[in-house]
Amino acid sequence: MNPDCGLKTRKWEEVKPSLNNMINAVKKVRSEI
Repeated sequence: MNPDCGLKTRKWEEVKPSLNNMINAVKKVRSEI
């Protein structure tokens, strides 16, 4: 995953849903391991 994937140019309102999706995906994968 590239940490500088354009998030610097986005406003927090745009970034937060994407970060929440990534967090939920990580939680799902971890629960399946």
